[in-house]
Amino acid sequence: MLASYDANTALGKEERAALEAKLDACRDPSTKDMVGLNAKAKRGDEDEAEEKAKRRKLQREASAKEGEDLFGPALGKPFAKVETEV
Repeated sequence: MLASYDANTALGKEERAALEAKLDACRDPSTKDMVGLNAKAKRGDEDEAEEKAKRRKLQREASAKEGEDLFGPALGKPFAKVETEV
């Protein structure tokens, strides 16, 4: 295979365009703009952390409400006995 390789053979414009189109189709679309993704990640870390915390809080509240709906509301604390002087 190496012996059959000729370094002087160049690809034509059409062949190169076809190969580049094929390669582009095979690439992961999320990695096309790595510089932009890296910059976004640096800027968005704080925003994403806050957003995740808000989502988790909403999920906890929804879960608690769902639990109350299933078993009814909490009964609360029992009344304290009041001792009267007799």
